[in-house]
Amino acid sequence: MQTKKKVTIFSLLLLAFGFLFNVKAAPNPIVFQGNGVLVDLMFPEEAHPLDNIYHNLTITAQTYLSPLSITVSIYAPINSAWQIIGSPTYINLPSMIFNQSFPTSFSFDLPQNTNGTLRCTLDIQTNQTNYSSLTFYTTQVRTQTYSEILANYESLLASFETLAAKYFTLNQTYNNLTSTYQTLNSTYFSLLANYNSLNSTYTSLLAQNSALQTSYDTLTSTYNTILADRDAINNQKEILQLNYGNLTSNYGKLQGLYGALELNYTTLISNQTDLETALNRLNQTLTDREAELAQKESAQAQLESGLTYDKIVMVIFLAAVVGLIALIVYIKKKEPEPYMVIRKETVAVKPEEEKKE
Repeated sequence: MQTKKKVTIFSLLLLAFGFLFNVKAAPNPIVFQGNGVLVDLMFPEEAHPLDNIYHNLTITAQTYLSPLSITVSIYAPINSAWQIIGSPTYINLPSMIFNQSFPTSFSFDLPQNTNGTLRCTLDIQTNQTNYSSLTFYTTQVRTQTYSEILANYESLLASFETLAAKYFTLNQTYNNLTSTYQTLNSTYFSLLANYNSLNSTYTSLLAQNSALQTSYDTLTSTYNTILADRDAINNQKEILQLNYGNLTSNYGKLQGLYGALELNYTTLISNQTDLETALNRLNQTLTDREAELAQKESAQAQLESGLTYDKIVMVIFLAAVVGLIALIVYIKKKEPEPYMVIRKETVAVKPEEEKKE
């Protein structure tokens, strides 16, 4: 509906514009007849400021005239006022017979600020009348003449027809684009609603993710701390297991030595009867051995409190045993061995020795 109104208004403006530029200046020449004379004035229809133009004047007598005087004055509209152009033109003829013509012309330069129609005044004096004056308009003076305006109009009209065709094409394109725009606009608002919904969901999920990320960072830090503590504990556990293995091995060795010593002690006890002579000589030594044996038993009881102390006791005990064995060997080498019968007997342990043990 709006497009039809625009086309109608545009067409009316075009018709009014064409009507305006089809109005032309008044045709020339101008003919004046009276007082026994026929005056025919020819002038250019249009001119520009600063142009030099001609006015051709033909005087024809309609009766015998004697004399004839004509004064021609040209006025131009300049700055909303009439100003005479140059000096008046004087034509004086002593006489003219019937139907005699007198052609003449005069030229003048138009002032720069002239804008409008020139005004011409003819003052005629003959023997038929003393004085007669005639005023009329001649040349249209404009910066752009009607002919130039008409040519521009025709050029603009051709351009308008081209533009009108382009306008209808663009109008059709505009209508198509409007329809497409409405469809896209509807789709846009639908997508905007979906976007707002998704954006709200995204904001909520982002807040939840931030909270979960904070919890995850806290748990990760705690986990790393626990992991470091676990590694330290494992290292200490390996060290303790290694120490426990060493202690267990040493304890096994000590038990083996203790078994061997106990076997030797049993053997020595079984040989006590046969070695009374040697034992008497070695009574003091045996007493020392028993004291050392007591120290060994005490060291065995304290084995769990310190491995170093056990080793020292065992070393001392072994040294004593070795010394004792060396002493026995030395004694046996020095004296002839008696003939002895070794019997396996059960040795009764004295209560004092049980208490010592």
